[in-house]
Amino acid sequence: MQCFVIDANTQTILEASLTDDSAPIAKHIGYDSIDSDEIDGTTDRLYFDDSCFIRTQSTNGRFKFDSLAPVAGVGVVAGVTSEGNPTTPKLTLQEVKARVTFVL
Repeated sequence: MQCFVIDANTQTILEASLTDDSAPIAKHIGYDSIDSDEIDGTTDRLYFDDSCFIRTQSTNGRFKFDSLAPVAGVGVVAGVTSEGNPTTPKLTLQEVKARVTFVL
Protein backbone atom coordinates (compact mmCIF):
# COMPACT_ATOMS: atom_id res chain seq x y z
CA MET A 1 0.00 0.00 0.00
CA GLN A 2 1.02 3.59 -0.41
CA CYS A 3 0.51 6.90 1.35
CA PHE A 4 1.64 10.45 0.73
CA VAL A 5 3.98 12.20 3.17
CA ILE A 6 3.74 15.99 3.33
CA ASP A 7 6.80 17.60 4.92
CA ALA A 8 6.33 21.29 5.62
CA ASN A 9 9.97 21.74 6.62
CA THR A 10 11.33 20.60 3.25
CA GLN A 11 8.17 21.61 1.34
CA THR A 12 7.93 18.19 -0.29
CA ILE A 13 5.14 15.70 -0.92
CA LEU A 14 6.39 12.17 -1.54
CA GLU A 15 4.87 8.73 -1.99
CA ALA A 16 5.80 6.25 0.75
CA SER A 17 5.05 2.68 1.81
CA LEU A 18 2.30 1.81 4.27
CA THR A 19 1.44 -1.40 6.11
CA ASP A 20 -1.78 -2.62 7.74
CA ASP A 21 -1.26 -0.80 11.02
CA SER A 22 -0.77 2.77 12.15
CA ALA A 23 2.90 2.36 13.19
CA PRO A 24 4.25 3.50 9.79
CA ILE A 25 2.08 6.63 9.97
CA ALA A 26 3.60 7.54 13.34
CA LYS A 27 7.06 6.73 11.98
CA HIS A 28 6.59 9.08 9.01
CA ILE A 29 5.22 11.86 11.23
CA GLY A 30 7.83 11.37 13.93
CA TYR A 31 5.45 11.32 16.92
CA ASP A 32 2.99 8.86 18.49
CA SER A 33 0.28 11.40 19.28
CA ILE A 34 -1.56 10.95 15.97
CA ASP A 35 -4.87 12.57 15.04
CA SER A 36 -6.58 12.85 11.68
CA ASP A 37 -9.08 14.91 9.72
CA GLU A 38 -11.43 13.63 7.06
CA ILE A 39 -10.76 14.83 3.52
CA ASP A 40 -13.90 15.70 1.54
CA GLY A 41 -16.20 13.15 3.18
CA THR A 42 -14.23 10.28 1.64
CA THR A 43 -12.26 7.45 3.21
CA ASP A 44 -9.07 9.51 2.78
CA ARG A 45 -7.68 11.17 5.88
CA LEU A 46 -4.91 13.61 6.75
CA TYR A 47 -2.92 12.23 9.70
CA PHE A 48 -0.77 14.60 11.76
CA ASP A 49 0.89 15.05 15.16
CA ASP A 50 -1.97 15.95 17.50
CA SER A 51 0.40 18.12 19.51
CA CYS A 52 1.84 19.95 16.50
CA PHE A 53 -0.21 23.02 17.41
CA ILE A 54 1.45 23.36 20.84
CA ARG A 55 4.71 21.44 20.46
CA THR A 56 7.91 23.47 20.20
CA GLN A 57 9.17 22.99 16.65
CA SER A 58 12.80 23.17 15.56
CA THR A 59 11.59 24.77 12.32
CA ASN A 60 8.56 26.85 11.42
CA GLY A 61 7.29 24.83 8.46
CA ARG A 62 3.52 24.48 8.14
CA PHE A 63 1.16 23.38 5.42
CA LYS A 64 -2.55 23.67 4.69
CA PHE A 65 -4.60 20.98 3.01
CA ASP A 66 -7.62 22.68 1.46
CA SER A 67 -9.40 24.56 4.26
CA LEU A 68 -8.16 22.36 7.13
CA ALA A 69 -6.18 24.04 9.90
CA PRO A 70 -2.47 24.53 9.15
CA VAL A 71 -0.33 21.59 10.29
CA ALA A 72 3.22 22.01 11.58
CA GLY A 73 5.85 19.49 10.57
CA VAL A 74 4.81 16.33 8.75
CA GLY A 75 1.43 14.95 7.71
CA VAL A 76 0.39 11.74 5.99
CA VAL A 77 -2.50 11.26 3.57
CA ALA A 78 -3.86 7.72 3.66
CA GLY A 79 -7.15 5.97 3.17
CA VAL A 80 -8.93 4.06 5.91
CA THR A 81 -10.89 0.81 5.67
CA SER A 82 -14.28 0.23 7.31
CA GLU A 83 -12.35 -1.61 10.05
CA GLY A 84 -10.24 1.51 10.67
CA ASN A 85 -7.00 0.20 9.13
CA PRO A 86 -4.83 2.38 6.88
CA THR A 87 -5.02 1.74 3.14
CA THR A 88 -3.97 3.39 -0.11
CA PRO A 89 -5.76 6.75 -0.52
CA LYS A 90 -8.19 7.38 -3.35
CA LEU A 91 -6.45 10.71 -4.07
CA THR A 92 -3.47 10.66 -6.42
CA LEU A 93 -0.12 12.28 -5.72
CA GLN A 94 -0.93 15.00 -8.26
CA GLU A 95 -4.27 15.73 -6.58
CA VAL A 96 -2.63 16.00 -3.16
CA LYS A 97 0.06 18.33 -4.53
CA ALA A 98 -2.62 20.56 -6.06
CA ARG A 99 -4.46 20.87 -2.73
CA VAL A 100 -1.53 21.55 -0.39
CA THR A 101 -0.16 25.02 0.30
CA PHE A 102 3.07 25.53 2.26
CA VAL A 103 2.99 28.47 4.66
CA LEU A 104 5.50 30.04 7.04
